Amino acid sequence: VGGEVRIAWSVDDGAAELHLQRRVAASGALVEGHMAVAEGLAIRPADLEFIDSIPYAALAGLGAEQRGVRVRRLDPENGAPLWSQQVELSEVPSRVVGVSIQAGSAGRLVVVVNYDGDLGPSPAQSRQAIVSVNADNGALLWQSAMTRVSNPQPISASDGSVHVRSQD
Repeated sequence: VGGEVRIAWSVDDGAAELHLQRRVAASGALVEGHMAVAEGLAIRPADLEFIDSIPYAALAGLGAEQRGVRVRRLDPENGAPLWSQQVELSEVPSRVVGVSIQAGSAGRLVVVVNYDGDLGPSPAQSRQAIVSVNADNGALLWQSAMTRVSNPQPISASDGSVHVRSQD
């Protein structure tokens, strides 16, 4: 009573923080003991994949609509990010189920994001996005969304194309 609550959101290279602060309305001064910070989305060992002895990490479900996917290349010596690329999925997931990263061909990485997609009045569908990024600098090359297949691991060809097994 007699104050205001301020909510702020920040992201520091993949670790999100939600800040809640109670402030005095007249002066804007922080009311001691009425501040909270919640953190999340730090890299876990399960998020890492070593490709040619180089650690990469993929995190999915970032942002308010869960459309964000962050791919990082880490320094093998100290784990510091060498580059970090955030990609927005073309569809809005209702729930992210999982993400994996694997070597593609021609200096590419292939990221597979499995999610439930809400595509209209019908019930949520099992979907997957396949995202291709440059392994040297993280630049987005392309992405595609489709119905999730039983074997979601794509096969990369030497020309950089990616083949996915069809259920038909």
